[in-house]
Amino acid sequence: GLYTIIITFDGNNFFLASTLSITLQIDEMPTDLLLYASNQDYSSTYPIFGYIQNIFLQPIEGMEIVLRINGSIYQTAFSNALGYFQFTVALQPSTYIIEISFNGNEDYLSSSISKTVYIWKIDTSVQGTIDWVDTTLTIQAILEDPDNQPIIGETVFFYLNGSYIGQNVTDSMGKAELVVSDILPGVYEITLIYEGTTIYEGSSQLIVLEQSKFQTEISVLITEGIYAISATTAEIHLTSEGAPLVNKIITLIIDGVEYVGLTNASGYVQITLEILLEAGLYNLEVSFNGDVLYSTVVFNQSVYVAKAATNILLNFYYDDYQPMLAGTLNSILPLTGELIHIFINGTFLKSVAINDLGEFLASLEISPGLYEIAVRFDGNKNHLGSEKTVEINISKTPTQLTGDLVLYHEYGSDSSFTVRLTDVLSNPIEAVLIITLGGNYYATVTTNSSGYAIITLTGNINVGDYEINIEFQGDPTFFQSSLVTNLNVKYAVNLLNIDYNAGIYGEEGYISGQIDSFSGMFFEVTIIIFLNGIPSQTITEVNGDFLFILDQFLNAGTYSVILRIEESGENFFFEQQFTITRDKAVYDVSLTTESAIYNEWNSIIGLVSALGTSSSDLELDIFIQGEFIGTLYSDSYGSFIIPTNWLDYQPGMYNLTIVVKSTEANIRDTQVEFALNILKDSLDVSIQWTNGVVEEELQLMFYIENSQGTPLEMFLFTITINEQEYLSVTDELGRGYVYYNLKNAGELIIHYRSSSTALYYYKEESFTIQIEKCATDIEMPIDYTYYNSSSEFKVVLTSINGNPIANAQILVEIDGQEIIVVTDNHGVFYVDLSGYEVGFLSMKLLFDETEDYYALDFNAQIEIRAQQTQIKVESTETEFILFLLDGENRSVTNKEIEIQVISKNGTIIWREKRITDENGRIVLKKFELNLTEDVDEIKFVFTGGGFYDGSEKTLDESWWSSVKKVITGPVIVLDIFLGLGSLFGVVSLGSFLRKKLRKIKVKK
Repeated sequence: GLYTIIITFDGNNFFLASTLSITLQIDEMPTDLLLYASNQDYSSTYPIFGYIQNIFLQPIEGMEIVLRINGSIYQTAFSNALGYFQFTVALQPSTYIIEISFNGNEDYLSSSISKTVYIWKIDTSVQGTIDWVDTTLTIQAILEDPDNQPIIGETVFFYLNGSYIGQNVTDSMGKAELVVSDILPGVYEITLIYEGTTIYEGSSQLIVLEQSKFQTEISVLITEGIYAISATTAEIHLTSEGAPLVNKIITLIIDGVEYVGLTNASGYVQITLEILLEAGLYNLEVSFNGDVLYSTVVFNQSVYVAKAATNILLNFYYDDYQPMLAGTLNSILPLTGELIHIFINGTFLKSVAINDLGEFLASLEISPGLYEIAVRFDGNKNHLGSEKTVEINISKTPTQLTGDLVLYHEYGSDSSFTVRLTDVLSNPIEAVLIITLGGNYYATVTTNSSGYAIITLTGNINVGDYEINIEFQGDPTFFQSSLVTNLNVKYAVNLLNIDYNAGIYGEEGYISGQIDSFSGMFFEVTIIIFLNGIPSQTITEVNGDFLFILDQFLNAGTYSVILRIEESGENFFFEQQFTITRDKAVYDVSLTTESAIYNEWNSIIGLVSALGTSSSDLELDIFIQGEFIGTLYSDSYGSFIIPTNWLDYQPGMYNLTIVVKSTEANIRDTQVEFALNILKDSLDVSIQWTNGVVEEELQLMFYIENSQGTPLEMFLFTITINEQEYLSVTDELGRGYVYYNLKNAGELIIHYRSSSTALYYYKEESFTIQIEKCATDIEMPIDYTYYNSSSEFKVVLTSINGNPIANAQILVEIDGQEIIVVTDNHGVFYVDLSGYEVGFLSMKLLFDETEDYYALDFNAQIEIRAQQTQIKVESTETEFILFLLDGENRSVTNKEIEIQVISKNGTIIWREKRITDENGRIVLKKFELNLTEDVDEIKFVFTGGGFYDGSEKTLDESWWSSVKKVITGPVIVLDIFLGLGSLFGVVSLGSFLRKKLRKIKVKK
């Protein structure tokens, strides 16, 4: 508090009484708090303690301390005699800000301290054990804390190969158990999971269980068989560690065929193979594929199946003069398709195949005589071979000549005919034939191996009728035979060329050609043409040309065409047959356009016509890319419209197929292909913005929609502002946002660009928006300065947002005087106020509008305060040297300082005023001051006034006392600044008092 201290001296015989009164301000003492709160694992109680002490590290008792946790008051406590206080709280695991505070009182200032602490969950561990018996799996989990103490009543989850199989709660021993049935041998991953709670951390353990199956043994006894006679058998015995395995499936595989058996009570099973298993060497595999408890076992052995025996029976006879050999091939089963080889006198003759009954039949093409016939079967993969031999006698065979009985020959041309010589069984005979024409020898020919002979008639045989005799005279094997043929020779009609074009319905067609003959008749010859049996005729021209015109409206279809010239006495009948096909007409289909724009719901109009006439009520099937879209019908004008919804395809080229269903017999269904081009859609981009002021963040919203006004979602576009690119994507409403920090006012050009996509064309567009200037402000760190201060007055020019404005010109007007200053890079400029007197000064600051900032007219009142002063003293052996300095340690000249010598009773016993010289200095001789033992202190007082504040300097008796040796060493300068209203004042006063209470001895 504030105290008045009165010191009195009652006087004595030599001195009068005196009184000294001092006003003393004792400020509250600062306090200091120490906090002890540590990070720790969760516990039911959490201790917090600390100390409170003063600035001299002395404990303070009985102070109320407030505990705040995360900003909320939790508890209060009082400090004991040691300044100690303690709190006990309960905190769940989390992060906390612990704060303790002392609110202060009349003697102590308030103080506080905080700390961030962490309460961690308690670590846990889960350990499991596994027990597997038969197919039952028992899993035990032990849940413990870090001190190996069981955790009770918590749930442990059990997983098998990643799948949940159950859960259980730990008992008093921390144990949770789960029993799982039907667990087969194999490899399993068992996971134990404790998920934790608010105070316990979760934990888990992975256990890998590898449980193998029981080993099995197999023995096999094989009895080999004969194909189709006896079957191969296998007796199999299956055991495990000598014990029979009952009702187990045994698999036997031979030649890709699988047999299956089941073991009996003794572990045996007998498997009989197919009796018709083909003869040969086989690999036989017997296996047990294992089951849930027993392992797989496989046995392999080679097995041979023997071939079956065969025999042959023979029968020789004639069939129409043809010697025949019949027989059968016999075995335990009928043989089919096998080859029997026949040998004549040891020479191979032929091979024949047996039928389904094992029978065979062979003709013997051999000359008459006595022969030994051997028949042999070579065997096959399942049967042994066999052979049979017999003797036979072959007699001479009758023959026959066959050929045309009537022949026609064209004069001027060679022709030929064929005859064939065979025996009575039609077997070919290779021999010489003699030919006579009209009773005269004509030629000799030889038949080939097939019995055929070609007889050529030359072109110089005159027109007429002849008889041709062909004779075979016989040989040792065959009897004689002959053939008589009638020959008719005439002139031929030749078709030199023929050309035709049947055309299509609605157009004329034609058939044309040219004829010729050795007889020289080719002019005005009547040619008859039959179209599907309907005759018409024409006359040849001078050079033999002829022409038939097909009517324009002759029905479409395929026609049989016969060109005919009737036979006469000298020329042959001529006829040429062929077919022509007259196509149906087609429909003409046209479209007004072959393109549509995506999203614009365009329709396409078409027109269908036939033979130049519009066709109505026609069915038109529409296909796009081969996919049927729908059916349309032409109207009375032949028009049809492909609706917009049928053209709902993404941009690209498509194959548009229109199939017109014909309703007329002479017009066919018509399929027309068009290249349908679905064009990309165009975009519409609009822009909105906010915060269009310099230094603000410009928010641009772009709204993008297609040509139908539908917003585009997730559409990527690029915005360029001042050569800086920004990417944005639209949301579900077609809005995309870009943010840009504005630095300049005026027109801002925003360039939009989006790339061409599968659905939309490339889009580029520019927008221009007007950016407003930013408002400005003036900041002054202080609104005063000292008279004649060497430091210029600091002013800061900023935007309304507090950002400095650099390189700006400011017009400063003070008492009618104007100066121009320029701000630095930090928006700061300085004004020299050193020439102004004490008082209040009006300052006007004018900032002209720039490209980016609005103008500012700012008026301020600046206080010019009196300059602070201080008195410094230097002491020598004989003098006190006083220096009067201002607040910047500059000399204050020509100022009056009063020197006061004050006695111990507080009275002024000597007083004198001196004036500072040009250096602000006053020199005092110590003897002038009459410094006796009654002198308590010397005070130097500058009262100030005008442009300067007053100041004082006080010296105690240590500066001149005769008890102490004179100090001739370093000069001691003592500065005492009394700050009675502050802690600094308290400390300085305390220091001053302590200096008076102790003696300082200083050696020279």
